[in-house]
Amino acid sequence: MNRLATSNRRRQQGALTVITPLLLLIVVILSMMALDGARLYMLRGEMQAQVNVAAQAGAAEAQSCGGQFVSTAVIQSRALAAAQAQGFNAEDGTLQVEVGLIEDADGSNVLSFRPVNFVEESNAVLVTYTRSEPISLLLPESTFGTLDMSVNAAARREVTATISAAGSTAGLGGDESLLGSLLGVVLNQPGFSLDPTSLDSLENATVQLGDLLSALAVDDLTELLGLDADQLASAIADVGGVAAPVASLLDDIASSQGIETIKVSDIIEVVEATSVPEDSEFPVYDLVISLVLNLAEQQQAGQGGVLDLPLNINDLNIPLIADIETVDLGLHVGEPPTVAIGPARQDADGNWRTQFYAPDVT
Repeated sequence: MNRLATSNRRRQQGALTVITPLLLLIVVILSMMALDGARLYMLRGEMQAQVNVAAQAGAAEAQSCGGQFVSTAVIQSRALAAAQAQGFNAEDGTLQVEVGLIEDADGSNVLSFRPVNFVEESNAVLVTYTRSEPISLLLPESTFGTLDMSVNAAARREVTATISAAGSTAGLGGDESLLGSLLGVVLNQPGFSLDPTSLDSLENATVQLGDLLSALAVDDLTELLGLDADQLASAIADVGGVAAPVASLLDDIASSQGIETIKVSDIIEVVEATSVPEDSEFPVYDLVISLVLNLAEQQQAGQGGVLDLPLNINDLNIPLIADIETVDLGLHVGEPPTVAIGPARQDADGNWRTQFYAPDVT
């Protein structure tokens, strides 16, 4: 028995002598792999940070934000400078900058990046950083090889413009101004006039989209466009922060004859797929002018009809007509103005995505 036990111990010691170095070697290799894995993971994070700042800097020079002198070269230069400030070195890998569009192309509420041929179309930049890195710095590269690493980031910056020709539609004179006469006709209030205080309040007032949505109990601009114009007028009076006389005017407009056939979409035109922030502001004056001319279109007698606008010509301050006290005007509205909302960039044909037209008023 003693000889057998001694023999077994010797065999175990011999096995440990062989296994222990192997175990230590495996532990060392696993430790090295863990260190290399952590290094590669950290390196990927640094690469991602570099493309993130590069994409944001490049997007700041895209068509919507870059100003008048936009070019692919400027966008790429800004992106490269931002990446270098974050630690990018051209000797380590390549940085590719693409100009394009981030949009919901198919209406699925999923945004995607699409390269464009003309920088004037752009609202976004995609930056891709690719480099080849040894899998291990501690173990032979000839054995473990290299790893191709690639990261990317896209950033969008979009200016949403609110533009209109309504503000220049009616000339403003004294109390018996053209605008006052027009309001008197459409509101069925002969002799209606706007005092200077009311007029200043109307011209300087704005209303936020978010406030309108809350007042009308709708979630987004799409739902707002389907409402009746009288609801819009009442909401502006409630949340616009305008002076009391202007709020009273909007109340009168909301109850005018013919407004029940006018929709908000007749007043506010939104370029398709445009995302409008809730803090966007609308000029109250332009909305009121659009409302009034839509009413005038409804009230004129048929397609070729006109509205009679009696006007005291002396209030227009036109020289050499002192002997003329009144003049009868016939107003025909072919197409009322709208407030247009959309991106400040061009399409593939070089046309601006958001356009407005002077109203057809004779």
